[in-house]
Amino acid sequence: MPRIANFDDFDALRAEPGVHIRHVDSAEQLGTPQAVIIPGTKSTMADLDWLRQTGLAEAITDFSKNGGAVVGFAAAIKCWGRQSTTPPC
Repeated sequence: MPRIANFDDFDALRAEPGVHIRHVDSAEQLGTPQAVIIPGTKSTMADLDWLRQTGLAEAITDFSKNGGAVVGFAAAIKCWGRQSTTPPC
């Protein structure tokens, strides 16, 4: 995402044996991952618009509907929620 908040959120995962992390910019690059991790963002609504424009929002939603694991850091998880009890950033 263009406005990722903390690139170091992925450092612990990178240190795990057998874990490979890819950053993608389009639905075509997503492929068939074991899981999708959505990073925290400095601008939730702008990055949600970007996810929609690139086709990633639909691709990640389809991935999840087909049983894929989707994890979001911080406000990123709000992008996939139906309801939030906290105000947007």
